[in-house]
Amino acid sequence: MNLIIPASIVEPPTESLMLRYLTSVSKKKYNYNNLLLAEDYMRDIYYHYYKQHGLFDYIDDIISEKDKQSGHILKINYIDWQNIEAIISSISIFHHI
Repeated sequence: MNLIIPASIVEPPTESLMLRYLTSVSKKKYNYNNLLLAEDYMRDIYYHYYKQHGLFDYIDDIISEKDKQSGHILKINYIDWQNIEAIISSISIFHHI
C-alpha cells in the first residue's frame, strides 16, 4: 500500500523528527510505501532538502499529480508531538481496511 504525503509538510510548524518517526513507523510497522507528493518543478528541491536533513531514509519516491498512484493520502497541515499519535492511529486504521 502507498501512503502519499504532501512534500510541503516539511515546512514549519512541522517538527522534522516527528516526520521521520511517522515515515519509519508507516514503513516498518505497516509496510507502506511512503511517497511524497510535490509539483514537478519542486521535486529536486524537496529531494535535496529531505536528503540533507536525514528525512529521506524511509521515503520511497517523490511523485507529482500526474504520477499519483492509488493510496491513502495523508491530509494534514503539520506533524508535531501533539498530533503524531493521532496520525499514526489513522494510518493503523488505513492498514486494516
